[in-house]
Amino acid sequence: MLILSIKLLNYRSYYGSHAIEIAHDRAKNVTLIHGAMGAGKTKLFGSVQWCFYGEESYDEKGSLNKDIINSIALKESLNNSQSTVDVTVAFEHEGRQYRACRKFNAFNGVVESRVVFSLLRSLPSGDFESVDNPDLEMNAILSKNLRKYFMFDGEKIQGYVKHGHEIDVQKAIKGLLGLDDISRAVEILSRIDAEYNADIRRITSSRELQSIIDGVEAHKNTIFRTKKAIEECEAQIKEGLVLIQKLE
Repeated sequence: MLILSIKLLNYRSYYGSHAIEIAHDRAKNVTLIHGAMGAGKTKLFGSVQWCFYGEESYDEKGSLNKDIINSIALKESLNNSQSTVDVTVAFEHEGRQYRACRKFNAFNGVVESRVVFSLLRSLPSGDFESVDNPDLEMNAILSKNLRKYFMFDGEKIQGYVKHGHEIDVQKAIKGLLGLDDISRAVEILSRIDAEYNADIRRITSSRELQSIIDGVEAHKNTIFRTKKAIEECEAQIKEGLVLIQKLE
């Protein structure tokens, strides 16, 4: 994913319409945002996550709409008027351009609880098509559970390089590679296998076949116990690394 631009309308401290183009040239691809404390730098960063996932930060619960809308815009919605909160992020992914948009309205001082999320995807003709399931598509581009390893402020990077975080990073990489889906598929197939074996036991009278099934089950139990032992060792390693970090 390569973010191209961010557009804000009445989002948090950003009253009215604001837009920022993100540097994405091969030679010049760093964008610096400078501002005094409280100017809205963190809110700008949070707006991207809110646009993509409906949450402003990966480790916080979703904020209420009444807290997100700009206070001036909310006052302007009085007297039967409407104010809109809109965050639109344009980005490129695997050679195609996307426009993600999340918005809601306030009318006559009342903030709507309903939030609309839409995602447009570019076509070879240069036009854009609407994605039928925008949340699913967005999660496929960058998983909601993995975004903290790609979208974080500079302070949090210190935590990622500390002892004790290695196992979490390993799990994140597995998720990014789709290995979590494979693991779930294996679990489902294992349950189906167990059901078939149970059916075979009921309908067959062959002692040889029963013996084979018993042997397979014994090997499966050994594998299960070994996996549990590995998980326990990983947990102990993580605790040890955290202790080493504290002693250092």
